[in-house]
Amino acid sequence: MKSKKLLKFLLPITLGIWGYIGYKIYLAKYGEDDSAFATTNYQKSEFKITIDTFTIKANYRDPFSVEIVKNNSEHNHHNVSAINNNLKVESTIIKTLPNVQYLGLIKNSKSNKQIALLSINGSIGNYSVGDNFSGVEVLKIFKDSVQLKFNKDKFFVKK
Repeated sequence: MKSKKLLKFLLPITLGIWGYIGYKIYLAKYGEDDSAFATTNYQKSEFKITIDTFTIKANYRDPFSVEIVKNNSEHNHHNVSAINNNLKVESTIIKTLPNVQYLGLIKNSKSNKQIALLSINGSIGNYSVGDNFSGVEVLKIFKDSVQLKFNKDKFFVKK
């Protein structure tokens, strides 16, 4: 008996909610909406599309490239004749990062010294902290990676 009273109470509420949802769907598809956007009449002359063009003049290297480039800044617009007297010309240095692979770790249990097995440009060798080969210096050795330094840039190589 209690469930019949509850059914008589909840059934009209459920049908009302679903009827309201169906009415809104019908209005969205076939009818006119009461919102301010639907009643406002816009003319085509009011809207103008302009394309914004710009250029970025920045003097820094691409963070996704492998090459390391040093450039002189040429954006100073001060007294050029006074600057040219004290200007030292540096040549542009382009060095590519060698192919480095971290192959493994050897750890001495008595002395706690770590040695990394690295393949640098195809040559495999044992390197400890501070060793340098082909301009690549080993800074730190971890279980899963090695921190290296090449031309003042530090980077990690994972297994």
